[in-house]
Amino acid sequence: MTDDDIADENEPEDDNPGGNEDSVEAKITRQMEGMPPWGIILMVLAGAVALEWLVPWSLPTIAWWDVLGFITIVVALIIIGGSAWQIKKTRDESEDGAHTLLSDGFFQYSRNPIYMGILLAFVGAGLAENSTWLVLASVAAFMGISRFVIEREEAALEDEFGADYVAYKDSTRRWL
Repeated sequence: MTDDDIADENEPEDDNPGGNEDSVEAKITRQMEGMPPWGIILMVLAGAVALEWLVPWSLPTIAWWDVLGFITIVVALIIIGGSAWQIKKTRDESEDGAHTLLSDGFFQYSRNPIYMGILLAFVGAGLAENSTWLVLASVAAFMGISRFVIEREEAALEDEFGADYVAYKDSTRRWL
């Protein structure tokens, strides 16, 4: 055994052959990839509420923010409820419990109407509560859901439905 062999044995194995350490972004991405959508939403909401409590930041004063916020929340709940009902109805009608690609109702306008409704509810709550943090949280939730949830779900749907899903994806926007 030579001195070089002994030196090689004492060095830790390099899991990253390029020599670069994992970036913070890569570490966060690995941790977030398995998080369910509700986990991301609750994490962002908790952050917005904490920031609002620690550093209150109100939207510019406009008398009708609360009315606009309430209307936005109602629209969001209609989208969420209608989309969830459509999913349940389709599953109930399926004889073998198989999944069906939905492309009508709210799903003809958005591939992700429930997530879109949730984000609208964030914006509506921010407007109704006059909270800049909640409005900004909707942007963070949008980015988190897009990156860590929807990309994974779309890959699974493409595997399950193949060309039908690709055609649907090509003809329907991800959001609106």
